[in-house]
Amino acid sequence: MKFILLWLYNSLKTMTNRAFRLNFSLSTILLLMMTTFSNDVSSQTPFEPYFGIGLSAGVSNYTGDLNENFNYTYSQYGVGAHLSCIFASHFGARIAFYNGEVTATDYYNSNVANRARNLAFRSGITEIGIHFIYNVFGRKSGFLARSNLTPYLFAGVALFHFNPQDSINGQWYDLQPLGTEGQTMFSGNYPTKYSLTQACIPFGVGVSYRYNGSFDFGLELGFRKTFTDYLDDISGYYPDEAILRANIGNISTDLSDRTAGHRAKTGAPRGNPTTNDWYIYTNISVTYYFYWGQFGVIGGSKHARDCWSFPEW
Repeated sequence: MKFILLWLYNSLKTMTNRAFRLNFSLSTILLLMMTTFSNDVSSQTPFEPYFGIGLSAGVSNYTGDLNENFNYTYSQYGVGAHLSCIFASHFGARIAFYNGEVTATDYYNSNVANRARNLAFRSGITEIGIHFIYNVFGRKSGFLARSNLTPYLFAGVALFHFNPQDSINGQWYDLQPLGTEGQTMFSGNYPTKYSLTQACIPFGVGVSYRYNGSFDFGLELGFRKTFTDYLDDISGYYPDEAILRANIGNISTDLSDRTAGHRAKTGAPRGNPTTNDWYIYTNISVTYYFYWGQFGVIGGSKHARDCWSFPEW
């Protein structure tokens, strides 16, 4: 799985910057969706929608100030669940839940200056979102007629909660309340305290393999474009150490500045505030497909299922 992830990520990495990669990828997905919709909207062939419920498991990764080169050393767990609806040949949607952890440290940083910075973090992430799915080759009407192999693209919106932490002598501390870059200071040009619940844009690629009449296995690479640079609690500049100690205490200064051999100067760069952080969830999944009427909610007859049929877009 890691070799597949590395190839896909390096392909995207050849583009000029993160913002361009996001715009290019999302634009490609949206263009394909609109083109397919435009070409197929006139078709009146009924499509019998169906639903899927599934679980996923894999690895979580992050890229940001502590992992600018996407080191796989930091891979952590990730698990998820989803409820999907395939409502047209090429289109579907799903509600997706994800829980995982990301981590990184300057210990393995290839940049000597950053290695001397000596910072580290871990953060759990919990996410819920809605994803719109584009099935590249289209799906046949009815879940029993699913194709054996279905590549797809997805994009959507989500909310996620995170909580960066670091440790001293085996004791872990929440970093956001400590204001490690001066967020708790009322005087001076310091940033405001960042929110631990934020929005993100999930998007990516995947492939679904039909195992039997009801079950599919899947492989997916999902990027999360966030709008925060504090997933790792690192973004801007070192605050005034004396004021930070007076406001919060020694633990705040010890976790703000862990520079090896000396203390950093007030206002010296601590991170790169020009780019936001990303996290990535690579997973395998299993999905069980069904008609809603199978469970007696609408009624199990063919006529009842026809009432839920959509034109094949």
